Formats: sequence, C-alpha cells, structure tokens
Amino acid sequence: MMKSRKEKTTRKRSLTSEEYIDKLNESKPDKNEWKELLKIAMETRKFEIELYWKRANYFWLFVAAFFVAYYQTIPSKNKQTEVENILFIVGGYFFSIGWYLANRGSKYWQENWEKHIAVLSRHLKTPIFELLKSNENKIWELSKSYPYSVSRINQGLNIVVIFIWLVLFIYRIYSFGFYPFITTPAAVVILFAITRYALHFARSFVVREPTDHSKDFFLNDKVQIHKRE
Repeated sequence: MMKSRKEKTTRKRSLTSEEYIDKLNESKPDKNEWKELLKIAMETRKFEIELYWKRANYFWLFVAAFFVAYYQTIPSKNKQTEVENILFIVGGYFFSIGWYLANRGSKYWQENWEKHIAVLSRHLKTPIFELLKSNENKIWELSKSYPYSVSRINQGLNIVVIFIWLVLFIYRIYSFGFYPFITTPAAVVILFAITRYALHFARSFVVREPTDHSKDFFLNDKVQIHKRE
C-alpha cells in the first residue's frame, strides 16, 4: 500500500476582513499604531485621487492635440494628406484606449485603499467612510446636488471619444476608394487585434492572482502550504 506523501508548495492566500485584521495584529500594534495605519491608508487614497485627475488631464491634452492635428490634415483638393490623417486618427485612438485603461486602473487602486480604510476604521470604531449623507434631492432639481459618479462620467466620456475615433478611422479608410470593401474590414480587424493585445498587455499582476473573490483581500506574499498526495 502506497503511503501518501507531503509536498510543499506556495501560493497567495485570500483574506477576509477579519483575517486581514488578524494579519496586522501579528505585530501587536497599539492603538496609536492602528491610527497610523489608518492615516497611511487615507493619505494614499488621497494621493491616488490626485493622480487620477493628473492622468486624466494628461490624456485629455494629448487627445485634444490629436483632434486638432486630424482636423489640420483632412485631405482636400489642395492638400494630399491621407497618410498623415490616418496616423493622427490611430494615434488619437490609442491614446484614448490608454486613457480608458488608466482610468480603470486608477479606480481599482483608489477602491483598494478605500477598502483598507473601511476595515481599519471599523476596527477602530470610527467608520466615518461608511457613513454617507442621505440624498434628499431629485434628479430633476437642476439647481441642487445629486450623487453622480464623477469617475463614471469621466469613463463614459472616454468611451465616447474612443467610439468617435473608431468611426473616423472607418470613414477615412473607406474614403480612400482603394477596394474599400476589402481594405476597410481588414484595417478594422487589425485595429481591434492590436487593441486586444493592448488590453492584455496592460493588466496588472493582481489579475493573474488565483484569489478567492468572495474575500476582501489577498496576501501579496506567497505562503507555504503542505499538500498531500
């Protein structure tokens, strides 16, 4: 009869909010140290929000520049600028894709620190980020506040800009008049293939971690486990 053998392996472990607190408790922090952890989380969240808008302004600037360049190179009877025009459209499209990916990435890291703040503040019995002002205003009351998602609006506009670039790209390729029913679909397929690669390439290491998504955190350090065979 064969004996089962133990095999050592490593992986990253998912953590519930309670296990997260237990992990921090291993160093036996006092109340001031807990407050310092909360302060670090809050300051990092603030920093992430500042970076979010700095990145948004950076991409807005470049996308606007590509729109101006596109307009300046629209082909006419007096100027043959088809290639330059297409290149500016492609450049604007990919800068808009980069803007979209940066928006989603920034939102993830902001939410990461918001989760840290929520759990730490709950542990310290000061859950200020979990207490929100109730909204008493109606959406049609135009002079009053309303809880719109500013980051969602930004992403929505971002998607609209990507769609505009895509329409301009298809229109300009088709207007070349060189076998348009062949060149247009081929160009669009190539553009989508490159876009698909960009989406895959830009993924953070977090995507690749085999975490239990029913839990709130994962331990970003491999832990050793014993596996029986």
